[in-house]
Amino acid sequence: MASTRRSDPNAKSGPPKVARRLFGILFPDRGDYTTVGDLDETYFDLRENTGRWTAGMWYWNQFFRAFPPKLMNMIHWRLTMLANYLKMTLRSIQKKSMISAINIFGLAVGLACSLLILMYIQYELSFDRHHVHHNRIYRVISEDHTRLYMNSFEWAQTHRGVVYHAAEDFPEIQSAVRFLYRNEVPMAVGPDRFLVDHFYFAEPSLFDIFTIPLVKGERTQVLEDRYSVVCSESAASKHFGNTDPVGQKIEIDGEHNLTVTGVFRDIPANSHFTIDFIVPFRLRENLYGSDTNSWNGMCYGYLLLKPGTDISALEAKFNELPDRYYYENEEQKARRQLRYALQPVSRIHLHSHRNFEIRPNSHVRTLVISGSIAFLVLLISCINFMNLTTARATQRSREVGIRKVVGALRKQLYAQFFTESFLITVGAAVLAVMIAALILPYFSSFMDRDLTLRLMLEWKFLTATIGLVFLVGLLSGSYPAFILSSFKPARALTSRVRNHLRGSSLRNILVVAQFSISAALIISVLVIRNQLRYIESTDMGYRREQIVVLTIRDGSLAERIETLKTELTRYDRIERVAYSSNLPNQMDYSLRIHWPSMPDDFHQMMNFAFIDEDFMGLYGIDIVEGRPFSPDYPTDRDGAYLLNQSAVDVLGWESPVGRAFDHWDFTGSREFITGKIVGVVKDFHFLSLHDRIEPLYLMMKPDPHVLGKSYLSIRIKPEAIPKTLAAIEGLMTRFSPVYPFEYRFFDDVFDSAYREDRRFSRMIEVFTVIAVIIACLGLFGLSAYTAERKTKEIGIRKVLGASAPRIVFMLSKDFLKWVVVANLIAWPAAYFLMRRWLNQFSYRASLHIGLFAGATFAAILIALLTVSMQAARAAGADPVDSLRYE
Repeated sequence: MASTRRSDPNAKSGPPKVARRLFGILFPDRGDYTTVGDLDETYFDLRENTGRWTAGMWYWNQFFRAFPPKLMNMIHWRLTMLANYLKMTLRSIQKKSMISAINIFGLAVGLACSLLILMYIQYELSFDRHHVHHNRIYRVISEDHTRLYMNSFEWAQTHRGVVYHAAEDFPEIQSAVRFLYRNEVPMAVGPDRFLVDHFYFAEPSLFDIFTIPLVKGERTQVLEDRYSVVCSESAASKHFGNTDPVGQKIEIDGEHNLTVTGVFRDIPANSHFTIDFIVPFRLRENLYGSDTNSWNGMCYGYLLLKPGTDISALEAKFNELPDRYYYENEEQKARRQLRYALQPVSRIHLHSHRNFEIRPNSHVRTLVISGSIAFLVLLISCINFMNLTTARATQRSREVGIRKVVGALRKQLYAQFFTESFLITVGAAVLAVMIAALILPYFSSFMDRDLTLRLMLEWKFLTATIGLVFLVGLLSGSYPAFILSSFKPARALTSRVRNHLRGSSLRNILVVAQFSISAALIISVLVIRNQLRYIESTDMGYRREQIVVLTIRDGSLAERIETLKTELTRYDRIERVAYSSNLPNQMDYSLRIHWPSMPDDFHQMMNFAFIDEDFMGLYGIDIVEGRPFSPDYPTDRDGAYLLNQSAVDVLGWESPVGRAFDHWDFTGSREFITGKIVGVVKDFHFLSLHDRIEPLYLMMKPDPHVLGKSYLSIRIKPEAIPKTLAAIEGLMTRFSPVYPFEYRFFDDVFDSAYREDRRFSRMIEVFTVIAVIIACLGLFGLSAYTAERKTKEIGIRKVLGASAPRIVFMLSKDFLKWVVVANLIAWPAAYFLMRRWLNQFSYRASLHIGLFAGATFAAILIALLTVSMQAARAAGADPVDSLRYE
């Protein structure tokens, strides 16, 4: 060996530093000799004889000659060890096939649930990101304190004039578009008549801002003609078949003919709007006589901003526009009640819940709940793995001891047990993908989302899946690896480690964790079901049964509505017919109220609806003071009002009947309609139970259709319903031939208000069942292991006279004790979560002790049945066989 001075790596003229460090990595210092030291010795000799440069080249040459064989040697032994680990894993699985099957199946189910939820979350986060410039597209939203709807002043729409003037005045705006949509538009292609839901009035710049590729027609030409129309590929295929739609005629509203000038690719389902037909925005002037640039009209406005735009500064400029173009004097400016903001298009689906959203948006809360449930199910699966693996540690302690005696290092044992964990996890992941693919169509339908296998192939999903598998393998194998590798050889080869592990509290903690989660989910299911039963049984203040609802879209039918009602009531199976602007659970219009001599400082918004004389009787809504509207009082049609009890309380009137009241005719004369209050209505739930009963007034008016559409409610007798519906269809076809006949039962309308609650309930129920099954699988495996471990003890007890029930009790009591503890832990967590969920309902069922006690009883019963199966099997074994065990 060379001297320390000569071999010092920090010497000024020592070997090349990079090469020396690489050698140190390939050939680490073992303490007895060092390859690097020998190389340094030779290097210094060469440097003295041939020079530094030649010696350095020799040193690098040694590295490049040593690296390939060393690398191949490392790969060979790594693969050899991996093959050994795989062999040991397969032997372990084969030796304990039942517990291994529980491990793999439990992990697979947990992973499958996680993959499906992950796919759903990825889909929800992808909304509106398919547009090329989605990070520069903003929607103009408004806050208008002169307009209240559903107790909110926040609107997804904005004033038409705002977008028009902003596009003209602000250089930050690259492009702007305004559009509006109509649902249930009557259209006809030849003799074929149909209704269209996604019918849009839009400016041509729609194609500049949003990525909507045209497959037929030129982008700058398709909406040039005022009477042109562009349709989606699916709409073209549906209504024109294999015929080229360009140049074809489409009739709308039974009188206007439009020419198809283009076809665009279908809007992806993960978009906050869906379009089937587009017509020019200025066509509204011809159809409705409205000024497209008016500040009194509303629209949806979108902007494509130039890169680097300061959003806060642009919003401030938007809020200067009303002072410049809308308010007529300083007094109006001082009472300013309008405010505008810019909303990123990619945040609309999850973060926007304003009045008149184009379609119902989802909520971040839904993703959080879904992700949390998936995590809990996966956590239970991982706990199963850790529980069963550590339970088997007593049977592998001798293996660990022998490996350590023959020289195995602790890190090698880590590698072995982690490899086993990852191999089992990978196998479970393959099975999970198969399970997820199998149930994906049902899950997609259940969640009402377009989830396909194609989503599994996207790089984001693949990356997340690989990360999830790695995390599960790490989490599931960590504790077993640390426990098993920590055994001391002397103790591992004796019974002391096994006796020590028998009393370990780890498995008890994991059982408590599993059943705490399961019990909390069971409590959640019971609470949600209790709330849904409360909704079904609550007296809403009106009747719901045997009522057929027709949506009146034909404005001309309002002039003949009395004739139609008369014709309908001539049919002996029709009891009553009523015409109204809203149904009794959807009275969501509101205005600022007024009455003659009202104090100047009084401000109150109030919901309202238009009804006729038969509405109260048909729905069975009670009058507590005064009288309902009646044909015996012809003056009711000139202006008469009913107030609910909440409205009377807000107004502070002791006796409102006979007092004057006003309605602002915002759709007609723009003047107040003054009339008398003729009665007080008992409070009824005119919105869903999510909302409190607010002040409400009902008005008698000849044409409720002025608010856009109206409803005809028909109470029918329960017998011969198909014949009754056929008779109604015949009359409606005769009175309104342009619109196809469609009907709903009011029960279905009522239930639709709670559709999301029912879906949430079903989701919780499904995942609770899965979580409980996985937890029971783990408990089943543990009880089987415990029964096997106590085989000889059971035999001795039976020989000494112990009965089978006594043995079953002995084997079950420890598990049941921890299940009870788990339920007590679950109670406060479930109470907190369910109380928050119930807070979204203004009217809700109580959280009583019976729900928690019922969940505890269910959890204990499930655990008892699971453990008792193995306990009864062990108790029924022949004592002779038990005493021969081992």
